[in-house]
Amino acid sequence: MAPGRYADLVLLDYERMAIDVVDDMCDETDLLLARMRAEFVDTVIVAGQEVVRDGRAVGVDLEALEREAIVQTRAAGKALAAVRPVLERHREILRGYYSAGEHLRAS
Repeated sequence: MAPGRYADLVLLDYERMAIDVVDDMCDETDLLLARMRAEFVDTVIVAGQEVVRDGRAVGVDLEALEREAIVQTRAAGKALAAVRPVLERHREILRGYYSAGEHLRAS
């Protein structure tokens, strides 16, 4: 980062995320990778503009975006229905993979 330059940043509430961690007993990177979820996002800055503050989107009407997403998804319903057999086949393959414990085997 440099003065006068734009930045993209995500600020997390690390204290909440690591509430049960004893200092210096856990690698911070491992903790972030294991626990980082939307609920811990405090601030997001994109190209120097704050887009999330206190965990909430700013500068956009989130409810309007959600309504529009629903309208567009419903409009694409027939196209989505056409890929349903493929999704079902993949779901069954994944279910079998995990049920058989394949994900636990050393690669």
